[in-house]
Amino acid sequence: MKTDKHKLQAALVRSFFDAFSSGVIDCGQGSVQERRQPQNVKRAMLDYYEQIAPAFFETVFFPLAVIHSGYEEMERMVRKAHQQRMDMRSMLLAACGSEACYEALVAEYKRNFSALLEGACPSVAAHLAACAKQQEGEGIDTDQAIELTVRAMVRAYASGLRLAGGQQLPPGLPLPLAPRRDERAAPRREA
Repeated sequence: MKTDKHKLQAALVRSFFDAFSSGVIDCGQGSVQERRQPQNVKRAMLDYYEQIAPAFFETVFFPLAVIHSGYEEMERMVRKAHQQRMDMRSMLLAACGSEACYEALVAEYKRNFSALLEGACPSVAAHLAACAKQQEGEGIDTDQAIELTVRAMVRAYASGLRLAGGQQLPPGLPLPLAPRRDERAAPRREA
């Protein structure tokens, strides 16, 4: 079974913002209802405005590179980035594989971040409605898509917790850690 790469990319962005903001909000004071009030969500995102882009990059670079290029190409990209001291934008563009995919990533980033600045992460229904408008494209193995998305959500939530708990992301360009070759899931065979 295959999952559309463009829809998966949009799901990764939404998942990042949902999980990251949840991590930040969960570290806040007061009841869950108080912390989830729109003005408190907005304030929390503004408090960490400068750290959101690096946390986003750290979270989604690896899954995007794997989705659009595969593991081997992702490893080549990381080596090249170290050698050429590429910035986050250049690396995300490389991970997306095309200007069109990168522009879609930026648009989804802006849509989700704008929603948080209005006080809430886009609902799953709103996200699915936006994805339904996209044309079907090339697919990626659904099991791999699930693994990449869950990994990104956990990493984003942990980033939110770390930042709200007073730990900063390392200075410089944070390069995401990819699983070692022996940790990668072997391709699943369909019965």
